[in-house]
Amino acid sequence: MSEEEKKLQLDLTSQAHLANNNIKIKSRILHLLKKVADKDCVANMHRGALIVLGEFVRYDYQVPGMRQIGSNPLAGSVLFVTDKDVEEDFKKLLGEDGAIVVDITGQVLASRVYLQVNHADAHIDDECSARHIAAVSYSLTPHVVACFTLSEETGKVRKYIDGEQISVYDPSIKTAEADDEV
Repeated sequence: MSEEEKKLQLDLTSQAHLANNNIKIKSRILHLLKKVADKDCVANMHRGALIVLGEFVRYDYQVPGMRQIGSNPLAGSVLFVTDKDVEEDFKKLLGEDGAIVVDITGQVLASRVYLQVNHADAHIDDECSARHIAAVSYSLTPHVVACFTLSEETGKVRKYIDGEQISVYDPSIKTAEADDEV
């Protein structure tokens, strides 16, 4: 290939890498939530959680509709969902009120975050409640890649993208009702 032909060639390697990273981070969050749901199911208990995955670092952390409730338990610390031993630290965050915010790099940025609901009429399953309305509504926000919920009532794990429920995992039957890989 000549030098001129090389100049005309479009290189999308970095964009493809980002897309692959998005898939890996979504899968990792889903895996962590399923693990917690499975353990809670065996213990006959449930805890609730809402996780927002988005491109926050890339946009200088300026995301409208989020407000810290009290102080951020993660202030001054670095936690990544991709860390090998993240599970215990992650489970501690699930006990906090409000959402957990994760950047697409995998870094857990905050917990105890209030999310403004702009689409209160968004469709959710009958067994779902306020946490799920917040997740489906906030998944429509620019720069948000996905929202995940762990139901305090049923123990089910759900994933929302662009205002739609994409998958449901029920630990009592250990099957997904939808594709949960992306």
